[in-house]
Amino acid sequence: MARLSDMDSSSRRFVERYPFPDLETPALHRLPKPLKECRIALVTTAGLHLREDKPFSGAFLASDCSFRQLPASARLSDIAISHTSKEFDQSGIMDDLNAVYPIDRLTELVKEGKLGSLASFHYSFMGSLPRVGELRKKTAPEVAALLRSDSVDLALLTPV
Repeated sequence: MARLSDMDSSSRRFVERYPFPDLETPALHRLPKPLKECRIALVTTAGLHLREDKPFSGAFLASDCSFRQLPASARLSDIAISHTSKEFDQSGIMDDLNAVYPIDRLTELVKEGKLGSLASFHYSFMGSLPRVGELRKKTAPEVAALLRSDSVDLALLTPV
């Protein structure tokens, strides 16, 4: 785990001054059925997208609250990353995209019968956004509706 003291002074000031929202503790719910019957989707804030899709905006203050759909059939080589935060060390992701998008592990769990099925689509957002109003009011509810329409029982969030 990185410590503030490990960061250069610019990155440390950024993290110390970041406008983290004050959120309520989320309600916890039991799954309505066993994991081996659940349909699962991945949701990441790693700024992933298909290579042919428009990349996320690299302008930090613009707060790109859009999302990208990643078909379950996409190969890892079809996926690019456009997350630009210098505080986000991408070296592990460059070695194995499963670090933030563990599609191979979920596929294995489905094949082993430990999970029911994968969603048709998975979703990616840009992380490290200073303004999230559009995300909360528009794009996150859009993705929630898409997940419901795909009969997804649970989503695995991989924040970066």
